[in-house]
Amino acid sequence: MTTWEDIKTYISGKFGRPKEHNNQYTKERFLEIRIKLTDGRSQTVLVGDVPRLGKTWIQILSPVGTIPKHRLDEALELAYKQKCGGLVKIGDLHYIRHSTPIQDLNEEEFSLPFEFVAHSADTLEKEFIGGDKR
Repeated sequence: MTTWEDIKTYISGKFGRPKEHNNQYTKERFLEIRIKLTDGRSQTVLVGDVPRLGKTWIQILSPVGTIPKHRLDEALELAYKQKCGGLVKIGDLHYIRHSTPIQDLNEEEFSLPFEFVAHSADTLEKEFIGGDKR
């Protein structure tokens, strides 16, 4: 997988056709995928291609929700303990995000962070939000 089209094809083959949309805050385009987790829960994952430093990068985001300000330090510490990704805020929502250059990206270098981001966001969502808030 070395192009955005390769990523889209991989996602469609593994998860079905994703929704496509633009982020209202950053104006970047994203694919939206809803995945099932092992405990019966599900998690939304967004995958976008973003230009950075003259290269195309893949950005993987998964929403946590709005973490209460008085628990934000605790959330940052828990996010640090996760395998992959960092805690970011876009608009009113917090997300777990991981980014990597697309050039020479292989399937495992995409799929492992994708899974880690989804599970990390779900962990924080359960701890700080209390569950799915859709």
